[in-house]
Amino acid sequence: MNMLIRATSMPQAYREYTSEEIPTKAREILKIIEGNPGEKVAVGCLTIEAAEYYRGLVSQRFP
Repeated sequence: MNMLIRATSMPQAYREYTSEEIPTKAREILKIIEGNPGEKVAVGCLTIEAAEYYRGLVSQRFP
């Protein structure tokens, strides 16, 4: 079960993930944030690794 959770929240963490693009979930999160300027948007994460990834992604996109 834990592997399934990790695979769906952090697919890029697996060597089998070969895409150069960010995962669809990450892309959708960024779209939601962009679509709600000035609003707080909560991103739920089940692991610290995922939270750190999304924090970095959001910080990079919205400095």
